[in-house]
Amino acid sequence: MPVTKSPTFQPNNQGFLIESTTLHPTLRPSTNEIMTDFPTFKPIDETPSPTPKPTLSPSHAPTSGPTGKPTLSPTFSPTLIPTFSPSSSPTSLPPSEVIDTSPPSVSPSGIATTSPTPQPTTKSPTWTPTFAPTTSPTWTPTDAPTFEPLQEEYIPGLLVNQREGLLLSSGLTARIIAVTGSPVIYDSPLAPRLANNNNNNDRQLESEVVFHDWPDGGAVFADTNTSGNPGGWIYVSNSEHDDEGEGGVGAITFDQHGLVVKYERVLEGTTMNCGGGRTPWHSWISCEEYGDGDGNIYQVDPAGIRPPEKLTLGMEGGDWEAFAYDVRNRELPYFFVTEDTSDGALQRFLPELVDWDRDPWKMLHGNGTVEYLVLTPSFLDDSRGTFRWTTNREEAQENANDIYPNTEGIDVHNGIMYFVCKEIKTMFQLDLDAFVYTRRSTESGAFSGEPDQLRRIITTGEEGEQDTNNNHFLFFTEDGGDAAGIHGRDETGLFFTVLESTEYSDETTGLAFTPDYTHLYIAYQNDGILFDITRIDGQPFHAKSLNIKYHATDTT
Repeated sequence: MPVTKSPTFQPNNQGFLIESTTLHPTLRPSTNEIMTDFPTFKPIDETPSPTPKPTLSPSHAPTSGPTGKPTLSPTFSPTLIPTFSPSSSPTSLPPSEVIDTSPPSVSPSGIATTSPTPQPTTKSPTWTPTFAPTTSPTWTPTDAPTFEPLQEEYIPGLLVNQREGLLLSSGLTARIIAVTGSPVIYDSPLAPRLANNNNNNDRQLESEVVFHDWPDGGAVFADTNTSGNPGGWIYVSNSEHDDEGEGGVGAITFDQHGLVVKYERVLEGTTMNCGGGRTPWHSWISCEEYGDGDGNIYQVDPAGIRPPEKLTLGMEGGDWEAFAYDVRNRELPYFFVTEDTSDGALQRFLPELVDWDRDPWKMLHGNGTVEYLVLTPSFLDDSRGTFRWTTNREEAQENANDIYPNTEGIDVHNGIMYFVCKEIKTMFQLDLDAFVYTRRSTESGAFSGEPDQLRRIITTGEEGEQDTNNNHFLFFTEDGGDAAGIHGRDETGLFFTVLESTEYSDETTGLAFTPDYTHLYIAYQNDGILFDITRIDGQPFHAKSLNIKYHATDTT
C-alpha cells in the first residue's frame, strides 16, 4: 500500500535490511540459514475472511485433507516457500474471491496473458504448505483458483516472492515486457494506431518487428519526442547477435504509467552490440564487440529521429565494450571506452571542438586527441598504484595485457572511474584527479572493504551534485553462477541479493531505472527475456546502478 514518505533501512548483522520494527526472518550471509523469528504473511487483499483459521503443520501430515490435486491459476504458480517452521498461524485467511489487478504479462511465446477472475466461493479455503524447497506446496482445493499472497513490505535481500520464474525480495513483483523472437505487446492506450489497412482505426496491439536476440547493455531516457506522451520514457537495449549485420539497438517506449507504447529498432545492420553508455546530452552509445577487432562505436538517438553515426573514438576498430564520460570541467570533457580483449587498452577522447550550446552530439564525431591508460602498481602492494595517459597505443596494450586485460563495464562518478576486468574478476578504481588507483575482487560483491567509496557514489548524482532521490543502495548485474540475479550494496558495505532465478540462464544484463526510480528493467540474455520489476507499494527504489558486474565464484 502506498506510503507518504520514503522508508528508512537499518542493516542488521544477518545479511539483509529491515524497513520497520516488524520482526522478519533473518538470513545468515554465509549459509542463508533461516533463523527462528518469522513474519506473519497476509495476502494483498485484506478483506476480512470467515473463520475457522487455517492450520499450518509443516512438521507432520494433516489428520485429514483432500487427496486430489488442486486447480491452480494458469498464470501464477504456487510459491516454493523457503524451509522454515512458522511460529504462528496467519492472521487472516486467503480471500474467497481474488482479483488480480496487475498489468498483463507476456509469456515466453510473446502472447499477452491475464489471470482469470476466480468465481466467488462460499467455502473457507484452507492450505497446508509443505516447506521442503524441492516439492510444491499442498493446497486444499476450492471452487476457484487460488494465488499465493505476496509479501508487500519491501525488504531487500529477503527472497520470498516468486513471479515469472524469478525469486524476488519481499515487496517486489515482476512482469515480462518482451521475449526474443516475439512481437512486443502494446498495453498502453497511447499505442500507435494502424494506418491505411485498418478502417476502424483500431489501436495497434503489438510491434511490427519482433524483440531482438541477445539483449545486452541498456539505459532509460525521458521521452521528449513522442506527441501526447508526457512523463513517458524510452528503454534502449543492445542486441549482441553475432551473425553479421543482425545486431543493433531496440527501443521500447513507455507511457507515464509504465505501459508499452511501441517498440522499434533504432540501429540496424551492426553486429554484436554489447555494452555502451549514455552521453550527458542523453543519447545512447552502442559498442560493437565484433570479429577480430572489426567493431565500431555508434551514437544513437533513443527516439530514432536522428540517424546513428560512428564515433571518432574507436574508429580504428576493436572489440568495444562500454562507454563513460567525465565532464566536470566542461571545457575539457573526456569520454572513455573499454575493449574486451587481452590487450585492450582503455581509451579516452578529448574533442578538439567543444560545443555544448548548439549541437553537443557533434563533439564525438570530429577531430580530437585519443590517449591510452597505463597502470603502474606499487612495489610494496600491487593492489594499488599510480596511472598515466599516453598516446603510445602499443605501450598501453602491453600494459593492459599484463595488468588489466579484457575490460568490461565502466562508470565515472564524481571524479572516480570504475572499470571491471572479467577474466581476472577485478574492479579498478581510479581517482582521476590524484592519478592513483586501487583494485578489488568482484567475486564477493563489488566494493569489498570500501564503504567510503560507496558512500561517495550513492550520495551524489551523475555530475557530483547532491542526490535528491535519497538513493541508499547501489545495484549491479551478475555474470555467471547457478542462480544469476541482481545484487546490491548499501553505504555501510552490506551486500544483498535483490532477485535471482534458477529457471533462466546465467547472465543478467541491461540494468536500468526509470527517471522516477519506480521501475527497474533487467534482462536474462541467454533466454532473451526483458523484465519490469516494481515495488508492490508503488514507491521508488532507493538505488543507483553501476555499470559493473558481480562475478560468482564458480564462473569459468
